Amino acid sequence: MDTLSSDRMIFRPDYSLVFVSGDEIIKNITWDYDMQTTTITITDAETKESTLMKVIVLDKSNCTLVNKDKSGADIKMHLVTDK
Repeated sequence: MDTLSSDRMIFRPDYSLVFVSGDEIIKNITWDYDMQTTTITITDAETKESTLMKVIVLDKSNCTLVNKDKSGADIKMHLVTDK
């Protein structure tokens, strides 16, 4: 399994987020969902850096987010529920 497919973003009901990549665990992250614009804002509590992602699909078992890389190309992230 490659590194990207083993990365985890755990969205918690208290609007905290845990990011797990290999042996690295980052906990000082918050998230907020805007139902009107269907966007999620993810903010690093330490650096205050925010990332805005467009929600394309959101249902009980799937979530697809779109972000742009530095060159402006779309990056799609397919999230699934932990079973």
